[in-house]
Amino acid sequence: MPDRKRRLIFLLLPFSIFLILSRTGNLLASQPDRTLVEVDKWSFPEIKLHGYIFDARIDDDDNLIIMFFKDGIFAVSKSAAYPISRYGEGPGEIRHWKTMCLNQTHLVDVETTGKLLFFKKVGSLYQYDKVEWIKGLNNVFVESAEQHNGRWFFAGFCYDHEASSKKRKAAGHFISVFENGELKVKLLYREFPQNYYAHLIRSFIRKKDDRFYVMIETEPKIYELDPEKLKITKEIKLKTPANFVPAKEGTFLKRPDKPTPYLYEEWELSYSRVEKFLISKDYLIVQIRNPMEQQGRFELLFYNPGSFVLEKSLFINDVLLAEKNGFYYFLENGDPGLDEEADKLVINIYKLR
Repeated sequence: MPDRKRRLIFLLLPFSIFLILSRTGNLLASQPDRTLVEVDKWSFPEIKLHGYIFDARIDDDDNLIIMFFKDGIFAVSKSAAYPISRYGEGPGEIRHWKTMCLNQTHLVDVETTGKLLFFKKVGSLYQYDKVEWIKGLNNVFVESAEQHNGRWFFAGFCYDHEASSKKRKAAGHFISVFENGELKVKLLYREFPQNYYAHLIRSFIRKKDDRFYVMIETEPKIYELDPEKLKITKEIKLKTPANFVPAKEGTFLKRPDKPTPYLYEEWELSYSRVEKFLISKDYLIVQIRNPMEQQGRFELLFYNPGSFVLEKSLFINDVLLAEKNGFYYFLENGDPGLDEEADKLVINIYKLR
């Protein structure tokens, strides 16, 4: 009798496992997908916006710092929004701003001339503290910046004029590392056709723990950079959604029939360019522009930060600025430089639910 029971259990075991798995699958399938839910809005419609977003950061007191092409640098909170500095060349005034870096003590305005303006937070305000210069930074079309152990890491194309002349191509690097005020190493070498505006291709660098992560707006890839060894240690090709539109060969290629500003807008609206990427505790978040705008102006791609597997995607019309503690900060209606509706300083804050 015990043998018959054992045989019966053995025969029924696969069927039981199938039932358990089927029920588990149905339970998982019945759970709704997580989506973004608006939890707050910081509205300052009296502040008009006129140009591209250069960069955005969020400080320890949850103040959002946004740098615009034409409007300068704003500090924004729920109760107030104010420019950090005025335009000019006097002490603490900004003139050639392009990106910024936020460390434990300062907000640093990085200027295209190689000038770094340091603003220290005093109470609720950022006040000018000091200035430093980096020799040779004016040769880099800087787009993004980070610091590590006294070294500065700048993302932005830097032409290699010797290689460009020899190969008759637009050749150069997307990462430039400076130490003690001077260039130490260049990374991420690329070659493009001779009449290519490689310096207009945006690139981003972000720090997470003891690694840096780099993206180029035309490539759905993540480059992992070791800041101690000063080497690219990984290249990860990211899975893209079915509606992803790659950049064409003619994107960023000079044409005599149109002025560059018109061409730039045409290029940037024609493909699924990387608008922003962030690394949170739970996700690597990449926002790409949706050139067809069928379901939204942008698509947010949520990747597993360890495996880089694409876990979910969401459409949205706002442009991503920053993330902190699960709160996602967006500028309403997109980028003022490319999207006509994005003409006011209105911050929408979302959470995944």
